Amino acid sequence: MRKNILRNILFRVDYKGIVNVNEFLSKIKEELLVPHFSEYNNTFNNNVNIDMSGTSIEDVSKMLSLPVKEVSQQEIHIYSKSKFTNDVEPTTDEVELRISKYFITLEIKCKGEYKNIDPYLRYFSELISHLLSYNSYIRFKRIGLRKIASQLFKRREDMYAVFDPGKYGDVIDQSFSPLEFNRIDNIQKLEQPYIYNYRRGLKSVQIVNKETGEKGDGYLALIDLDGYISEERINETFTIDRCLIEINDVLFDLFKNAVTEDFLNKNLTEHE
Repeated sequence: MRKNILRNILFRVDYKGIVNVNEFLSKIKEELLVPHFSEYNNTFNNNVNIDMSGTSIEDVSKMLSLPVKEVSQQEIHIYSKSKFTNDVEPTTDEVELRISKYFITLEIKCKGEYKNIDPYLRYFSELISHLLSYNSYIRFKRIGLRKIASQLFKRREDMYAVFDPGKYGDVIDQSFSPLEFNRIDNIQKLEQPYIYNYRRGLKSVQIVNKETGEKGDGYLALIDLDGYISEERINETFTIDRCLIEINDVLFDLFKNAVTEDFLNKNLTEHE
């Protein structure tokens, strides 16, 4: 998109089967960590707030059939200050990788000249392929990709120039002032094993002018797209790269469904 309204991207894999995380990190350090990240920190699950994935410690323990105490005591290795390139140019996005005994996440905060998901999708696919090579007995419990797009608007007319009111979910007419609107669809594409959560949100907010401090009424519009596959749907033909590509294609189609044709015509690039 020439005009980018994508704010966050999250790749996440939850699994069981890794015995020694430090050994795995040692194996991938020179090829997948040092070239892409220049800062390292660590923490523990009990010190981590619910992240963009919306997954709490309780959710993870239930999904993995493990005690909450076991999950909360696990160390999380955090890699940041990223160094990714898109084709030949460095990306301006903020990327953070988290690796623990039970999950791996790659979160991208889209900044400046975000162009597309390609370098991150390739990287995460390669990372998970290395994980499989390290331990062929690993069991994936859930693999997911989430994208969040949002935009502030001063006027409703400006908002509807970007978001198609018919497809986005128009419940507001001239006799109402929108306070908050949420619509969530849980859907599945035919002949695919993935599940999609498709959320559109609208909220009345105050917009503050950073220079003057002046406040005015406005709207925050949100598209929250989440696609995933769970353990019982993974079969012997599964590959991580195909999984992420197929999910990403559907998420982009859902995004296009929520915005206006005029917005797409002005901003869609051939690469997308």
